Amino acid sequence: MAIAAATKRDSSAMKTIAVMTMAFLPATFLAALFAFPALEWERKIHIEMDGFGLYWAVAIPATAMVFLVWTLITERVWIVEKVFKHRKRRRVEREKS
Repeated sequence: MAIAAATKRDSSAMKTIAVMTMAFLPATFLAALFAFPALEWERKIHIEMDGFGLYWAVAIPATAMVFLVWTLITERVWIVEKVFKHRKRRRVEREKS
């Protein structure tokens, strides 16, 4: 029992670390990319948004995509079950009418 409890605590801690990494890593990568002087963002981007606004316009969707992909991967069994139940329910309803 003690080993199982310790394993559960360790698993919970690892999940917390993974979630925090997913939250900060995309924005950190994009900050490094935007800071790279050779790309000359100011000259190449001809929109009425400063670099800081552009950074957030890219960083927030990128972080959301990371969480979306993570959710789809970790919950794929649940998602597949829901899809098949929905398809089965629709097929049964069509057969009744």
